Amino acid sequence: MFICTHSVMKMKLRYELFKLCKSKVLIALFTLCVSLYCILCVCAQPDLSEYTFDPKLYKMYAEKYSGKFTQQTLEEMNSELEQLTQQSQQPLENKAFTAEEYIKADNKRIAAQQKANALGAVIERYQQLKGGSRLVYDLEINAYHTGWLRKLGLLLCLALITVITLKITLDDHKCGMEQILFTTAAGKCKLLCAKLFIAALLAFITAVLFGCAELLLLSRWDLGDTSAPLQSFRGFETGVLTASMQTALYLSFVLKVLLFAAYSAALMLFSRLTRSDIAAVCITLVLASIVYYLLAAAMLIC
Repeated sequence: MFICTHSVMKMKLRYELFKLCKSKVLIALFTLCVSLYCILCVCAQPDLSEYTFDPKLYKMYAEKYSGKFTQQTLEEMNSELEQLTQQSQQPLENKAFTAEEYIKADNKRIAAQQKANALGAVIERYQQLKGGSRLVYDLEINAYHTGWLRKLGLLLCLALITVITLKITLDDHKCGMEQILFTTAAGKCKLLCAKLFIAALLAFITAVLFGCAELLLLSRWDLGDTSAPLQSFRGFETGVLTASMQTALYLSFVLKVLLFAAYSAALMLFSRLTRSDIAAVCITLVLASIVYYLLAAAMLIC
């Protein structure tokens, strides 16, 4: 009996996969979305335009003074900032310079001002740290979490999973294939289980593909010391997770995969119960909004 049931389930799974593979439009849409997102991840650069200081200088000072907050370190930073400020404010008009010497002196003054701006930002960040957090370079990982590319990937992934799930759910019901293939209650239950499994599996695969593209993006950017506590990074000062940023990134990836699979299964159940395109679309929008904000909240925390 178990062998027979197992064979029937395998047959139903193969049927669902075969039906999806025959849909050229769906395959083309899936390939286009994944390829587009991968290309964007390869070409994207971190947007650091919001910062009024030189990110390279900021990184230099963040690495120089990295570590947990101490009053001695803060005094050293303030002392260096005072020296840089004095250098940047030295008057050049009252000194006898040749044209070449004047240009060199002016360039040194400008460089000192740029260093002072970066060091001032580091000091401000250093004073915001609490507890076990420590000073790290965190500009590019902040650009990732606040950037448009991550949100685009999330929306593309939700859209693909929605289309795939509705394709699996509504096609057989529209053409009456369910009544022809499975006339018994047990048969319908097996068909529904097979559909749920396929939907969750495809959602899992979609989320993994988009997640791998994001990991490719992160591997190209300078994320600083990701072994530092989560609270050391911008936007995560109030995070409740007591783990490193690296662990938080992996947890966020796993959480997205699980939530996408759950979203696909729930969407299939609701659309199967309503048996209406309009109702299915409404439920889809509600579920997509809930999942989107859950994922956004989860990624702010971890």
